[in-house]
Amino acid sequence: MPLKKGILYSSVNDDLVLCTTLEDKFNEYTVTEYSSAKNACVLQNIIARPSIKDLVDYIHKTLISNCPVTRKTF
Repeated sequence: MPLKKGILYSSVNDDLVLCTTLEDKFNEYTVTEYSSAKNACVLQNIIARPSIKDLVDYIHKTLISNCPVTRKTF
């Protein structure tokens, strides 16, 4: 159940569970950082979802030509 400040909570057997909202995470990053992360996700999906470590290696070794994602993205 949402509170006025955007924090979600749930009470299960008198235990309290707190959840972070997407808006909280979204406000931590600049538009450029968000766009870079989104581009990295798209690229990862296009090349058959390699692990993040493998994707960083591909980018670092310039195995992907014309790659819009840089190593700084990670």
